[in-house]
Amino acid sequence: MKYKLICIDMDGTLLNNKFTIPDENIRALKEAMEKGVKIALVTGRPFNIASYFKRFLGDDVLTVGTNGTYYKYGEVLYKKTLSADEIETIYNIVEKHKLTAYFKGHNIVLSNEKIPENHQYKMIDTYLNDEEKMNLFDNCSLQFTLENHNENICKCIVFSDDTEAVNKAKQELKQYNILEVVSSHVNNFEAMQLGTSKGIAVKSLCDNLNVKPEELICIGDNENDLSMLQFAGLGIAMGNAPEEIKLQADYVTDNNVNCGVAKALDLFLK
Repeated sequence: MKYKLICIDMDGTLLNNKFTIPDENIRALKEAMEKGVKIALVTGRPFNIASYFKRFLGDDVLTVGTNGTYYKYGEVLYKKTLSADEIETIYNIVEKHKLTAYFKGHNIVLSNEKIPENHQYKMIDTYLNDEEKMNLFDNCSLQFTLENHNENICKCIVFSDDTEAVNKAKQELKQYNILEVVSSHVNNFEAMQLGTSKGIAVKSLCDNLNVKPEELICIGDNENDLSMLQFAGLGIAMGNAPEEIKLQADYVTDNNVNCGVAKALDLFLK
């Protein structure tokens, strides 16, 4: 089987626990690209933040940001955004359960609380030029969020150390049946436009690249990755993935700390 495209989640998959790409993963991905295989980073992170990591891999790497809601390929702009009504619904549930929310677009984050000074986005911003930088807004009211979203908010991630409150809010939001709601960690959930997911965005990307599902490898570690793992000809779960994700994957590799991405690619791209 000749694979033509590899789609890789970032947090808990490509990245280690220090928010960096291990050298072994960089080596394996560059070797894959030398063989003519295209690479796409498919992440819950905003497009601009994900694109920062291309400097370690190469300009040819593609990026699908904010959980499959935004990517660019040539003249193609794939963009799925939240409506004002959807933002208001999410915001009200977040405030009810006293949670933190980051409303994200490809280059913007609006938070209902203070964004810490040591946040990864603020660190990465120092390496980006003015056109690439993130626009970060703290302590945003609902009114400010609605006034400044300008049809550019692709998703909202809601999180807290109070996992019970997070789960209650997640289940409450899901009952509305107006949004895609998935988790990327036990302490969060992410809400996007109904009918969007990493899997749907990856299918769109494959159509643009003329790549068949059987020519696709997808690698991920959590619930928000499941749609693309199921779409791919070869869906690979990380060793640190929850058991229910591993059970639905075609193969389980090592964890993200032990360079599971590199180990899987060394095995399947011989």
